[in-house]
Amino acid sequence: GDSFVSEGWAHLDEGFWALAWVFYVFFAAVVAGCRYSVRVMLRIKGNAVQDLFLSLLFYPLVVAQLDAQQDIDIREEGPPDNYPPDDKRQVAKRETSPPATTSL
Repeated sequence: GDSFVSEGWAHLDEGFWALAWVFYVFFAAVVAGCRYSVRVMLRIKGNAVQDLFLSLLFYPLVVAQLDAQQDIDIREEGPPDNYPPDDKRQVAKRETSPPATTSL
């Protein structure tokens, strides 16, 4: 009875740390991909290795930076020249339409 539970199921949690690292690195790669895309679109210097390194170690700061950068560049300066044409129309439409009101 007890030997099956203690010996038979004990090995199942040994590999979960590896699975957790796989998911975390995948998550950081997605964050780094978003940061890279924003940097390219807004012509900010950097490279993909820096993006991945920062996303692995400081992902909350990277996400906060992405949010702040989007607000600064699109609201104050307008869309950059290298936006695709459809995106320029969408941003222009958002800037001319009244802000949506939300109730909590």
